[in-house]
Amino acid sequence: MKRIPTSQYATPACDQMLAELRKRAVEWPADLPKPDKFPATLKDFFSLIVKAKTPADCMTRFRQFLREKMQHETDARDAHWDVPRNRFTNAERDTWAVSQIVAINDGDKKVGYFTQEIWLGMASAYKYWWNNEKSIKARESAKKRKPRS
Repeated sequence: MKRIPTSQYATPACDQMLAELRKRAVEWPADLPKPDKFPATLKDFFSLIVKAKTPADCMTRFRQFLREKMQHETDARDAHWDVPRNRFTNAERDTWAVSQIVAINDGDKKVGYFTQEIWLGMASAYKYWWNNEKSIKARESAKKRKPRS
């Protein structure tokens, strides 16, 4: 890791802040599982991050994550650039998600797709997405329940 240069006018508080930033930059998030080695495989990602009951369930959930990730990223960019939203169809999102899975599988055939940086980014995004999905499903389920009388 590169050292952040301190200026000749740095204060002890600035030095302390920079030291804390360096320390946090290399710490692994406590709630994020880490594979045994990098580069990791999609199988590792499924077992440590997705954690569905079957490999087919893992793949379905991961494909849905990729499809929705593309939608949200393009919606955010579209809002920034004033481009009409939803310019991609569901079929195009599905095709893109499948192409990403193919790229991951190709990387796994070589040495493994998930470098530490890719793992951190995708696993964090997936966990955030999945927690949101569970919350949405719980709210919908609660609305369907009969109120107690």
